[in-house]
Amino acid sequence: MRTIEIVAKNLKFYRQQRGLTQEELASKAYTSASYISRIERMVANPSIESLDSIAMALGLSPAELFRMDEVDILPEQYDEFRHLRGISSTMEPWRKSLFLRVVSSTLNALRDWKPVEEPEKTEQE
Repeated sequence: MRTIEIVAKNLKFYRQQRGLTQEELASKAYTSASYISRIERMVANPSIESLDSIAMALGLSPAELFRMDEVDILPEQYDEFRHLRGISSTMEPWRKSLFLRVVSSTLNALRDWKPVEEPEKTEQE
């Protein structure tokens, strides 16, 4: 994934997670809503100064706009993700390793799982 894609996805994610419109974020970051939109659509190539202002308006460090680990999380799942990350960060290394293997195995199983469809009911039933 290209850096601009990561920044665009993170910007949109954090903006939505905080319940901000593009206009509201633009006002806090001293820029325009169209500029925020252009960054989110990967049309604009923002400067370091712009990213710094935007990150500050979101209550983030600029580095968080470049992180890849939270890009695909839906805004309504963010608190759960942070909770799990917080729990795992306080674990002993062997527990963390086990935790990550369990989560990874579960996610792989869910990815490959195909629900069994119930057969259609007939009029006799």
